[in-house]
Amino acid sequence: MLVMLVFWPVLSYDFVYWDDGVSVTHNPTLKGPWSWDLVKSFFDPQTAFRFKPLHWMVLRLVSDVGEMNPAVWHAFGLGLHAVASAGVFMALRKALCIGVGTRGDTLVAGVAWMAAAIWALHPLRVEPVAWVTGSSYPMTTVFIAWSYWAYLNAYAMDAGQKSGGRWLMVALLLAVAAYATYPISVTYVAWLMATDKCLLRRVPAQPWLMASEDVRRWWSKHIAFAVPTIIAVGATLWTRLVAPAGWYVAPSLGEVSWLERLATGKATLMMFPLKLIWPVHLTPNHAHRTVPA
Repeated sequence: MLVMLVFWPVLSYDFVYWDDGVSVTHNPTLKGPWSWDLVKSFFDPQTAFRFKPLHWMVLRLVSDVGEMNPAVWHAFGLGLHAVASAGVFMALRKALCIGVGTRGDTLVAGVAWMAAAIWALHPLRVEPVAWVTGSSYPMTTVFIAWSYWAYLNAYAMDAGQKSGGRWLMVALLLAVAAYATYPISVTYVAWLMATDKCLLRRVPAQPWLMASEDVRRWWSKHIAFAVPTIIAVGATLWTRLVAPAGWYVAPSLGEVSWLERLATGKATLMMFPLKLIWPVHLTPNHAHRTVPA
């Protein structure tokens, strides 16, 4: 409800002249009839430009529902962010409960709610909520946040038990969905290993002794999360190499002087921490124009 209260004005926004034309309004992939060739195009680097087949498929469904009505597309992004925010809250509450050794109380829920609210309403969330093309970010966050919640549920019960194993399977399926939505999620498996070590304290004492059943189970679990990660990374790199026309060609180091490198480094080091604290003037210097028909 808080997300809706703050972000509802996006429902009156139009498409913008910043990738919305290529990704949505003038994208033939979102307008053609359903067919196997259409589904295959979601994986084709010549049309997809990057590996996010599930996101393209969902956008095609949104196009069926709302055609090119910007209100429908913005409602889709807003709904994703609301569900993602709820997932962040649930995952934080579960992590705090495990950390302090409680099944949940008002204080833990209140701290998790405040942290999730700060994350959900932070100005850095404006771009993925208000920018139609950026819907891949909240969609990925939906899958990752709820996957992490399911992962923590598995170990709150004990992953070796039947119910814990089911939660672990839910976490894996949601993670795979995140990998297929956008490649920003590929570091998730490293986050899970850090969680095992720092929060759950479930890392085997001698993880290199493969003769132990606990060690084999631990590695098998993380390999299950790592394999789709490797596939997503490989597909993304393959897309980048096969379809270079969709990307800017970076200059070689020889074309960039030392003075320009120092200036770029200085700007990065000074502005990035500042924007985390004072996130204003974040949008590119382009007029907010609708995409021409």
